[in-house]
Amino acid sequence: AEGLLDVGPHQPSADRRAVAADPGGNVYAGGLFATAGGTAANNVAQWDGVSWSALGGGVNGMVRALTADESGSLYAGGDFTAAEGNTNASHIACWNGTNWVGLGLGLNGTVYALVPDGSGGLYAGGAFSAALGGVQASGVAFWNGSAWTNLGSGTGLSVSSLAATGTTLYAGGYFLIAGVKACPYI
Repeated sequence: AEGLLDVGPHQPSADRRAVAADPGGNVYAGGLFATAGGTAANNVAQWDGVSWSALGGGVNGMVRALTADESGSLYAGGDFTAAEGNTNASHIACWNGTNWVGLGLGLNGTVYALVPDGSGGLYAGGAFSAALGGVQASGVAFWNGSAWTNLGSGTGLSVSSLAATGTTLYAGGYFLIAGVKACPYI
């Protein structure tokens, strides 16, 4: 079908993991691939309704999570350690429409889930224990636009999905506690 991500016949190991849409109607796909619709694209690409395009130099590993905020910024999380050569984008980066930028120094493990808070902040969930630069953040962290903060003592293990409504954040994954409260997997 028109617009479906075609990673080409020469990539039997290509893997698509994430999709997001921005307020302008663009659709983004992320995963582990080298082309989108015949266009070179390193693991993340944009569909504008007509054709696929690369987002700069892309990222150097698998994209497992994508989300766009109300301003149209695209956030990517996954197994990568750099975005377009920027090593301050460890496991998480933001495409601002022109360049990939890091969120602080990034996180110390894989990001599986991303959700904006509606006020310019971003929640990240995954298999990490800290934001690089010193903030302990077990499985879940919050980017306030300039720095990472933890959410209490976190989950202790991996978070694979996030949803936010109002001021409430919901997390699902492979964990048995959130903070000090027992709540197996959710």
